[in-house]
Amino acid sequence: PLDLLGIPGHFSSTPVFLYVAPLFGLLGVISLFFTGKALFDNKVGLLASFLLAINIAQIWFSRWAMSEVLTQFLVFGALYCFVLYVKTAQRCFGLLAGFGLGLAVLSRADGIFLIVPVALYFVYLRFTRQLRLEHLYFFIPLIGLLLHWLIHSVLFSRTQVSAISRALPYF
Repeated sequence: PLDLLGIPGHFSSTPVFLYVAPLFGLLGVISLFFTGKALFDNKVGLLASFLLAINIAQIWFSRWAMSEVLTQFLVFGALYCFVLYVKTAQRCFGLLAGFGLGLAVLSRADGIFLIVPVALYFVYLRFTRQLRLEHLYFFIPLIGLLLHWLIHSVLFSRTQVSAISRALPYF
């Protein structure tokens, strides 16, 4: 059936899902480049992405079907979109940042710890009186996905959440 779409036949015999983790590993390196470029300059982005690309942990996790490289891509992509949202105030970047961070929380059991910097950012905005209605473009998708995480945690994975909460003092 893939031949009808113009895709070579060797993909139909090879499990395509084996290419998903390396793809997200590559996307994580690329998104780190753009995040470093947006925060600093091209040199920082290139150095950071090069160091990540040659890191043995990056290579290892990109070879196995695990959620680490997906989470990495979502976090770096959300951070890049967040930086663009703060610099340009365009709604689409706020939405992408909120969705990206919310999906990163959903992709791992311990992803809820990603909420700490967001909560600190919210407190900073509140105390400096810079919190505006436009910030809802970032917070609404994130809160929606956090509600999804909460409902799923309560209904389906109580033991996993309780194990993470017992490990909190070690963090």
